[in-house]
Amino acid sequence: MTESSGTLVGLKVTHTSTIAEKQSKAASPVDLADLMAEYERTHAVEGYLALGWHVWPLLRTWMTFDLYGYWEPPGSDGGSPSIVQRNVGRLRKHWALARGLLRTQLRDRSKYDSPIAAERPVVLLTYSNRRSAVGRSLTHRIADPLTAELATRGIETLIWERGEACPRAARSAWIEHRLALQGKFAERRTRSSHAMQAPKWFAELSAWLEPMLGRKVSWQEPLGYIRQVTLFSEVFQRWLPQAGCKLLMLDCWYSAFSMAASLAASRLGITTMDIQHGIQAPHHWSYRSWNRTPATGYEVIPDAFWFWGDVDAESFRDNNKVEASIFVGGNLWLNQWRNIASPELASCVDKASQLRGSAAQTVLVSFSLPTEYHLRILEQVIPQSPDSWRWLIRLHPGQIVEIDRISNRLNALGHPGIEVEQSTALPLYALLQVSDVHLTRNSTCALEALAFGIPTMVMHEEGKHIFDSYIQSGTMVYEDEPRRILNRLVQGLSIQPEHCLLDAQKIFAPREQSGLTIDTLASLILND
Repeated sequence: MTESSGTLVGLKVTHTSTIAEKQSKAASPVDLADLMAEYERTHAVEGYLALGWHVWPLLRTWMTFDLYGYWEPPGSDGGSPSIVQRNVGRLRKHWALARGLLRTQLRDRSKYDSPIAAERPVVLLTYSNRRSAVGRSLTHRIADPLTAELATRGIETLIWERGEACPRAARSAWIEHRLALQGKFAERRTRSSHAMQAPKWFAELSAWLEPMLGRKVSWQEPLGYIRQVTLFSEVFQRWLPQAGCKLLMLDCWYSAFSMAASLAASRLGITTMDIQHGIQAPHHWSYRSWNRTPATGYEVIPDAFWFWGDVDAESFRDNNKVEASIFVGGNLWLNQWRNIASPELASCVDKASQLRGSAAQTVLVSFSLPTEYHLRILEQVIPQSPDSWRWLIRLHPGQIVEIDRISNRLNALGHPGIEVEQSTALPLYALLQVSDVHLTRNSTCALEALAFGIPTMVMHEEGKHIFDSYIQSGTMVYEDEPRRILNRLVQGLSIQPEHCLLDAQKIFAPREQSGLTIDTLASLILND
C-alpha cells in the first residue's frame, strides 16, 4: 500500500481498586511511554526473538500493562493447585468453551457469521464492548460504519468480534470460544516445541523491570504470553485464507489478541491496518517512540494506520521510525452524528434529552481506567452540587462489569440527579448533544466532545499532560482539587462552542475526506 491522504484469552484483567495501589509503581501511561522509549534507545530490542518472531512489541505491552496494573502476572491467584484440582479445572474449562461455542451458534442467529465466511477481502478484528444501543439493536461504532461504507464500493467485510453482545445491528462472527477451543488443541500439539529456556536478552530486561515491579520476574511470565500469541496466530493462519482476506484491519493493534492475528497475516503476506479507536501519539505508548526495528520490520506492528485526522497522523510520522502507510480517514461513526439523518440516531438524542430533563446544568462524566480516582473525586464534588444539576456518568467499556458496584456507590451520595446505567448504554454522541460540560480524568471523550462544541474539565495530571495543547488553546480547563472543580462548574467554563469546533476540525477529518480515503482503500483492495 502507498501513503494516502485519505487481551488475549487467558489474560486476567483488573478493573478494581487494586489498580490504584499498583499505580504507585509508575505515575501514568505517559511516564511509562517515556520509560519504554528510554529502554529502547539503550538496548537492542530489535533482536529480541522468541518462538520464531520479534517479540519486543508484545513485551512492551506486557510491561506497560503490568506496571500500570491492567494485567495480573501468571499465578497471581494464590497457591499451587493439586493434580486433581488441575485436571478438574481443565475439564471445566473445556466444557465451558464447548458450551460457549454452542451458545454463540444459537444466540442472535439471524446475524451469525462464520469466522471463515468465504469471499471477504476485508477482515476486521474488534470487540463487543464497542457497541451501543441504537433503536432496537446494538450498533458497533467502528465495525458497522466501516462495513457499510465498504459495501457501497462492492467490498464485503467479515467482522471477527471478541465477546458477545446482541441483538446486533449487522452480521459478525463471535470468535472467542471457537478460537480458545482451537487454541487448546493447538497447545497440546505444540507444547514441547514451544518450551524454551530464557534467551540471553531476558537477563537485561528482567534486571531493568524488577526494581519497578518490586518483585522477581520469571521468564515463564512473558513466555506464557508469547506462547499464547503464537498459538492463536496458528488458528488465525488457517482462518484468514479461508475467508479470502486481502486486508486485516485491527481495532487496537497492540492487544495481544490482535498481535496474534497480525503475526498470522505477516506470515501469509496479508496487509494489516490499525484503525484509530482512541487517544494516540504522542501520548499513547503504543503509537510513539518505535525507534529500533528489525531489518524486515516487526511482524505484529501493522503495515498501515488509519487516523482520525492530520494531528495524529503527523504526530505518528514525527515520533516513529517504523515504515507504515498513513491513511487519514476520519471518524466514520462521528460523521453520522454531525448531521443526523437516521431516525434511530435521532431517537437516541431524544432519549438523552429525557435523561437531562429540566436540569439547570448537565455534567457528563466519562470514566477511564482506573476506576477509583473518579469515584473519590465525585464523592466529594457531587454532594455539594445543586440538586437541580444532572450527573450523567458514563463508564469505560472495561468497567461495565462493575456497573452495579459503581452505581450503588454513587447513588449512596443521595444526590437526585445521578444516572449511570442509561448514560453508559446510550451512544456517547447522543449524550454530548444534551450536555453542558464534560468532566474526565483522561478519556478520549474529551476530544470527541469538542466536535459537539462541548468544553472539558480535565481532573488529573495525566489528562493535563495529554490534553495540554487544548488547555493552552482554551477549549479545556484543568482542575484536580474537588473544591476548585465544583467552583469552576458553578461559575461556568466560559468557553464558546465555536472555539471547541475549531479545535475539533484539526482532530477529525471532514466527511468528504473520509469518502476519498475509503475510495483509495477500496481501489487498493480490488486491484490487489
